[in-house]
Amino acid sequence: MVSRRPEEETPEVFIRLKSSDFYTFLATQQLDRELQSGGTLRSQYLDDRQPEEAPGFLSSSFGSNIAFVTSDGFLVVSRRSAAVSAFPGLWSSSANEALSRTIDSKGRLAPDFYDLARRGVKEELAIEPSEYDLKLLAFGICVQDHHWVGLYIARAAHLDAATLQQRWSRGKADAWEHAEHVLIPFNVPSVLAFVFDPVRYDAWTPMGPTLFYLSLINEFGRARVDSEFSRFLKRQLPRLTRRRRDM
Repeated sequence: MVSRRPEEETPEVFIRLKSSDFYTFLATQQLDRELQSGGTLRSQYLDDRQPEEAPGFLSSSFGSNIAFVTSDGFLVVSRRSAAVSAFPGLWSSSANEALSRTIDSKGRLAPDFYDLARRGVKEELAIEPSEYDLKLLAFGICVQDHHWVGLYIARAAHLDAATLQQRWSRGKADAWEHAEHVLIPFNVPSVLAFVFDPVRYDAWTPMGPTLFYLSLINEFGRARVDSEFSRFLKRQLPRLTRRRRDM
């Protein structure tokens, strides 16, 4: 439920969680697999409905997606490894982590979505919570696979790109989840050029480009980002379309 606090009119979101398990998640990823009835999970439960109208068993995943920016202004972009079950081999956010009933449980209290994001940054990027500020940008849903997500930006106070790369050379807890990390300047032209490069244009997770767009808006403002985005598309889209067609 989305509402506003009466006095300040600041937005307020209430999320109700129910228990699920990893096997339910895996089963509900087969949304387009034909059922004995002849239909699919997507056609039976999702088509022609609003996302919040889906039955509870299909909403079995909530994940955090974090855009991490170093102290010297570089954005971490990650490519998922072939070993992960969701979106293998695709380019994605800096780090992401799914909510776990076992790991993220706080007894009788609701899990903390910020702690979930911090866990992903620590396990996948080897960065401690004390080294950055974390801000929630938005909640969203990937309609392709019916994943609910929280989108965050993390800004390092003193950790620069060179130091971070040196740290990675010494290992990190969940190194197997990513095939590679790339650091690009965190500005509108550089991010757009990287996302729209024909080499990876069709190789993104659904939430990766969305998160980077919101992160740019948070940093530079919507008017500037949208203006530069429009100029980029007018200048580059015909060339990118031709290159993709020739590949």
